[in-house]
Order: sequence, then structure tokens, then C-alpha cells
Amino acid sequence: MWDAFETNYTHGKCQFAFLAYHMLTMSFVYFNIWQIKQTTPKDFAMGLTGFGKDIEKKLLEATSPFVFSAEKERSILRFLKLLGCDNSKIGIYAKLVDNLNDTAHPNGTSSSALRPRSTPRSSRSSASWTRSKPIPSPSLNTAT
Repeated sequence: MWDAFETNYTHGKCQFAFLAYHMLTMSFVYFNIWQIKQTTPKDFAMGLTGFGKDIEKKLLEATSPFVFSAEKERSILRFLKLLGCDNSKIGIYAKLVDNLNDTAHPNGTSSSALRPRSTPRSSRSSASWTRSKPIPSPSLNTAT
């Protein structure tokens, strides 16, 4: 994964580099949570407060750090409190997840990394569409 990040970054493909870097970061988070689960299971169980019963059961029975990837990343970040992170730090990490989602998912808006900061989010999509020029399509009429 590091090679994917480095190669894409070196070649100016920043969005792909960002995705690879995000995957590395979340793997780090999952492995830290896994270590909590293995070394202090009571703390881990307490960290499940607020999760639904089914999710709690699944995470308690996890046999791999990657089981945590099935849960929403923003929710999983709450486990960082067990490592001593306060809510402000967790909020910063959650904002990075939001930025990734804005960048990576086709949702009809331009990438948050490419949007002007002064434009309110609600008007960014329509502003992007009004500034866009149509892409010329090849003529389907082959007769001369």
C-alpha cells in the first residue's frame, strides 16, 4: 500500500495517493484497536458503549483487525478515546474521513480538495455545474 501511495504521489496523482494514504491510516487505527482488544479486553468492551447490539457482538467476536473495517470509520474512531485521544483530536480525524468521502465517492459534487473555500457547501455543486463547459461528443453521423 505504501508503494501505491508513493508512486501515485510521485506522479502527481494526488487523489489516488490520498486513497492509499487513507487506507494505511485506517489500517493503523484498526491495528491499534485490535491491540486494545487483545491486551485490555475489559477496556475494549467498555469502548463498545453506544454501538448497536449486533455490531457490539461482531466486534467482540472479531478474529482480525480488519473486521473493524465493516463499521463506519467515524464510529470506529471513537475507540481512540481508549488511547487517550480527546474529542477535539477525534473530530480532526473524523473531518479527514469526511474529506476522503467527499473526494473519493461520486456524489455529483466537485472534490472538496478542489472546491474554493469561500463558497458555501450547498452552493458549490450548482456553481461547479454553471462554470462547466459541455464535453464535445464525437459525431454519430458518419454519412458525408
